[in-house]
Amino acid sequence: MKILFLTPQVPHPGVAGGHILVYERMKRLAERGHEVGLISFEGTASAENIAALKPHLTELVLSPPPRRHSPFLQLIRSAVMSTPPYFLDYRSREMMRLVGDVVERGKYQIVVAEFSAMGQYLFRNPYLSAVRKVISCHFSIATSYRTVAATYRVSSLGLRSRFGIPRLQRYEDAMYTGVDRVLVLTAHEMFSLQAADPSMRVQVVHSGVDTQRFQPPAVRSEDPVILFTGQFAMHPNVDAAAWFLRSMWPKLKKLHPRLTFLLVGPGSEEIKRRYARRQDRVVATGRVEDVRPYLSKAWIFVCPVRLGSGLHFKLMEAMAMGLPVVTTSLGAEGIPMQTGEHCFIADRPDLMVSRISLLLEDHELRAAMAEKVRRLVVDQFDWNTCVDHLETILSDTLKH
Repeated sequence: MKILFLTPQVPHPGVAGGHILVYERMKRLAERGHEVGLISFEGTASAENIAALKPHLTELVLSPPPRRHSPFLQLIRSAVMSTPPYFLDYRSREMMRLVGDVVERGKYQIVVAEFSAMGQYLFRNPYLSAVRKVISCHFSIATSYRTVAATYRVSSLGLRSRFGIPRLQRYEDAMYTGVDRVLVLTAHEMFSLQAADPSMRVQVVHSGVDTQRFQPPAVRSEDPVILFTGQFAMHPNVDAAAWFLRSMWPKLKKLHPRLTFLLVGPGSEEIKRRYARRQDRVVATGRVEDVRPYLSKAWIFVCPVRLGSGLHFKLMEAMAMGLPVVTTSLGAEGIPMQTGEHCFIADRPDLMVSRISLLLEDHELRAAMAEKVRRLVVDQFDWNTCVDHLETILSDTLKH
């Protein structure tokens, strides 16, 4: 197959979150003999990262990033254009034309837009010739707005989110029904999209994890450590860390004075500055090249996310490293974990504190849970299994 990917930033081996999924998909499809091209916005990866990706691609085309407009002009554009504000942030006339030109020149058979924001380049694109179109929806934007509205309720953020939902829902529904296939990461997302339109062609393709690269360490930290990783420029992770530091960390610190809380990922320094200024056992690393040394130190991985939707890759990396997980229901979405066996699911601060304390105090329980979560990831979420499924779906899309 000749497959063209569209991404908002250049994926590479050291990137975090959903972009590592894109890198692994492209790399492994190329290793199986498919011709893989990529169009992405420039300025989002170093020359070294681009060099690491290029051997897997038949071509890499970079487009100027979307123009940044003044707040006044953004308001005008939002009022007069049918495209919702979230999607306007990623909209570029140059990219729209470039996608059509590259598809025609390269004779691609199928285009995969990774992330919903890039799906707009397959939707009502006047420059795009006949080609199979696939949108890989890492999370529904309208669904994410609903979780914000439900959590923040009558605050300005909650009301703004609630007001934006109908327009986002109409746009997403039209965009998804206008392509040949929509890929989602969880069954929950599939049912949510099909509830709006049962005829929508939606299939679940799980993310994976490199179970050879992420393995349990021989020894962990002597003192207790809990860990939360993520891109802290993203609001769901900011909300999760702030909620944990306000509502759970003070109680945990009193119960376990030697406990350290690690925040690992870009933007974590700002989280600590704003929410943990007087917390001497909160450590924020900022961006790191490799998250594995921090996963190796930790005793427990916490995932207190309340906003957003979709699969949380950070959980799967932690599980592959043999870390017991304490998470909210939303954090566990898409991973077939049983509370009490593979993890503890806790949606209230008091429950999360008690479950973390139980794992800190019970070494045998931690060890048993660590073995089970590692086995679950190896059996169901190895990258080769996930890409097998993706390859079958793309091939089937070309036939029908």
